[in-house]
Amino acid sequence: MAVDKSMRGQGLGSQLVDFAIAISVSISEHVGCRLLVTDAKQSAVKFYEKAGFTHVYIHQVGPDQDGFLDFYSSEILPRYAKATVGA
Repeated sequence: MAVDKSMRGQGLGSQLVDFAIAISVSISEHVGCRLLVTDAKQSAVKFYEKAGFTHVYIHQVGPDQDGFLDFYSSEILPRYAKATVGA
């Protein structure tokens, strides 16, 4: 998602985020969507925090990206989800 530089400052980015969240909430009733992840540029982190996102930084160590992502999805995300339920 992005807003062209010439169109920034008009609330379009916030509308896009609100729309993405609405879609996620809608499909969560059917497919179990519990988490919306953004891979934001560092300069956009504050924008997403203002929109209600929690900033979680992860960084791969070593050359095995698939192994890292498997570990992260099976070990870290479930623990994070349990820790944030009802938060």
